[in-house]
Amino acid sequence: MSIDFSKADLNNFDFDTLSADEYREFLQAWSDYHGRMNRVSVDVLEQEFERKSDYLQCGEHYELSELYLDEFVELLFERKAFEQGEGIIPFEEVQSYEYKLWLKQKIRNKALRSESSNSDDAQSEKIDYSGYRMWRYNPVVFYKDGKKNRHRLLLKDDGESLSFLSGRDFAILSPVTYVGRTNSYRNARFLYAFAIDLDGVSMHEVRMLLRGMTTGVYPVANIIVNSGHGIHVYYLLKRPIEMFATRLDALNKMKRGLTKIVWL
Repeated sequence: MSIDFSKADLNNFDFDTLSADEYREFLQAWSDYHGRMNRVSVDVLEQEFERKSDYLQCGEHYELSELYLDEFVELLFERKAFEQGEGIIPFEEVQSYEYKLWLKQKIRNKALRSESSNSDDAQSEKIDYSGYRMWRYNPVVFYKDGKKNRHRLLLKDDGESLSFLSGRDFAILSPVTYVGRTNSYRNARFLYAFAIDLDGVSMHEVRMLLRGMTTGVYPVANIIVNSGHGIHVYYLLKRPIEMFATRLDALNKMKRGLTKIVWL
């Protein structure tokens, strides 16, 4: 017997027992219904956020594991560098060999500038990077400090930064490592995952998303993050991809295509 979803209470419909074909029909009916919904208040959004969190943590139909912030960062960024077994692509570490080499030259140049009255000669002293064993790139966190935009490097085993970020109302961490302190395309070096931002997602739509992942409607995400009035789904790459300028167009097309598939 077919189900007439146009007459069903979609907001409370138990779709976990639907077949794959019935679920696709339900998705179309939900899309039509969602298009007629009005915007809701902040209080309702906060209630929905709590309901989504409870469902993701305690949903009876799926075995999901909660990730703490340090586990999230580790899962997102820790990878084997190459098939030859060169180990994990490292973040910059506090007091690493490269950092000490850079700091020694930085202090030397600062002393030369203070001793010399000829600023042109002082500026000619440059950092020598030839002794570096490897280049290290870091995730960069964008966050709000009042009305100001701030950036913070995330180091390896950086408990101080994780504690700092865990108490913030707004922070963005892209699945990308950068050279320097800003998260710009120009500074991007490695892509570790595709992150899809789904806005305006209620608890009911979270249930739909998980159901769709088990029936093949949507690709299964590695990480699902409850975020404000939406959710973020992450698809981890087996190994990070170098973000050369010649690859950016192809990578953007891949993300747009994946977004169209996942969008509820």
